[in-house]
Amino acid sequence: MNAENRVVPLDDEHVVVTVGYSTPTPWETPREKTEPEIAAVIAGVMAEVPDPSRAVFNFHCPPLDSSLDTCLKLDASVWPPTPLLENGQAIYYGAGSQAVTDALVRYQPTAGLHGHIHESRGMIDYGRTPAFNPGSEYGEGVLRGLIVAIRGGEVVGHQFTSG
Repeated sequence: MNAENRVVPLDDEHVVVTVGYSTPTPWETPREKTEPEIAAVIAGVMAEVPDPSRAVFNFHCPPLDSSLDTCLKLDASVWPPTPLLENGQAIYYGAGSQAVTDALVRYQPTAGLHGHIHESRGMIDYGRTPAFNPGSEYGEGVLRGLIVAIRGGEVVGHQFTSG
């Protein structure tokens, strides 16, 4: 089932809301949108959610400046983009989405599942909502994942995985 920009039943009481866009990157991929565009997609799909507290956000882009979005800042004026340095040290910054942050704060879903920034594995809470990024090291042959247990609109357990 294509779940992109849709509300899909997860079980009898929870739904999954999927938004697969990211903020603009130096790679200029086709799945990039501006903040206003991401906010509009989220608002449109959330209009179909009967109870946001029973929704799981499956949003590719992590929330901005959340530690789930920390990555190297790249110089896009060269190809391929290369890391920017300051005093000989790589510069890191938050490359997530303010629209995603705003949605987590506003709707307080059961959980936020994010990706996009491969090197930022972790979890952070937005009020009652835990947001996760399992990270990824697929270039090195390591698949990272996350198992989340939910019940009654709450996360009752989670485990990061790798293999």
